[in-house]
Amino acid sequence: MLSAIKRTDIGDIVEYYKSQPVTDRGLLTTTENSLSTAIQEYEKFLNHKDAFIFSQNYVSLGELRYFASHITPTILSPEQISILVNSLPKYESHQCYNHLTGIYLSSLIQHSFNAGFNHFDLNFSEIVSPSHIGTYIEGEEENKLKISFHQI
Repeated sequence: MLSAIKRTDIGDIVEYYKSQPVTDRGLLTTTENSLSTAIQEYEKFLNHKDAFIFSQNYVSLGELRYFASHITPTILSPEQISILVNSLPKYESHQCYNHLTGIYLSSLIQHSFNAGFNHFDLNFSEIVSPSHIGTYIEGEEENKLKISFHQI
């Protein structure tokens, strides 16, 4: 089970979950490819040429949302998103971590929800909780979005 794993290196996490398929609505996705792609997308997002400008306090949330609209994240299951959150400590020193990580995770959650996943359980107790987590995430009247956040 995921809670038994206490690793923060994405390579170790991917290796552990290698060849363990995630299924939903008949779709089969390999965790290795999805997580690796998501980490690459996150790094690209943090290092985007405009990332520093959009990570400053004086930029409005609307402007951050516009910047985030350029994200086309990989669809991850809620468990995979939790694994990704466990890999974030190595990025905490990045100058854009605080503002852009929450926007990126929010985008991942929204795209995952839109693909049919729900019940997201995110544990920030061992990392710096990023700003803007949950920003602009929308559920549906007949399918409420369920997210739990844990932190110290």
